[in-house]
Amino acid sequence: MPGLLLSNLYATKTSIIAYSIIGIIGCIIFSFANPLFSGLLLIISLITPTIDNLKDEKSSNWVKYVSTLPISRDTYIKSQFVFYFLLSLLGSLLSIVIVFIITQNIISSINSGVLGLSLSFQYSLIYPLTFKIGENKSNMIQIISSLSVGILTFLFFYIIIIITPVSSVSVLENLNHQIPFPFVFLFFSVCIIIISYFISVKILKYKDF
Repeated sequence: MPGLLLSNLYATKTSIIAYSIIGIIGCIIFSFANPLFSGLLLIISLITPTIDNLKDEKSSNWVKYVSTLPISRDTYIKSQFVFYFLLSLLGSLLSIVIVFIITQNIISSINSGVLGLSLSFQYSLIYPLTFKIGENKSNMIQIISSLSVGILTFLFFYIIIIITPVSSVSVLENLNHQIPFPFVFLFFSVCIIIISYFISVKILKYKDF
C-alpha cells in the first residue's frame, strides 16, 4: 500500500500545492466572516485533487491495470481512502491553526476543523458512486454526493433536535461555542466513511473488467 500512496502523492502533488494556497487564502478570509465553515473550504481544496485523480484513474483504466498486479483490490481501495483521510486531516489541522490565529478562540477553531473534517468524511460517498456509475458521469456523481451530504447533515441535526431538549438555534450556538455537538457529528461521519469504504470494496470486488 505505501507504493500506491506514493503514486497518489506524485500524481497529485502539484495540484495539492496549488489548491492548498487557494484554500489557505479562502480560509483566512472566511475566518473573519464565518469561522465555523472556513475549515470546510480548506479541506475541500485539499481533497479536490485526489477526487480528480480518481476520475483520471478510472478514465485511463488504471483500475484494470491494478487488478493485474500482485495486490488485492481491497488494498487499492484502502490506499484511496487512506490518502483521502490524510488530506482531510491535514486540512482540518491547518484550519484549526488558521482560525485560532485570527479569532483567538480555541473552541471555535476546533469546531471549525471538526465540522470540515466531518463533512469531508461524508463526501467520501463519491468513491462508491464513482466505482459503480463510472467517471463518465462525474458531474452527476458530484451532485449526488453533495446532495447526500446535505441530506445526511440535515437528518443528523433534525434527530438531535428531536431527541434532545434544544432548539435549532441552541444547536447552532453549541456548534460555535461548545465542543460536544461537533464531535458527535464527527462520530456520525466516521460511520459514513467506513460504510463508503466497505461499499467500495464490495463494488470493486465483483466488478468485471
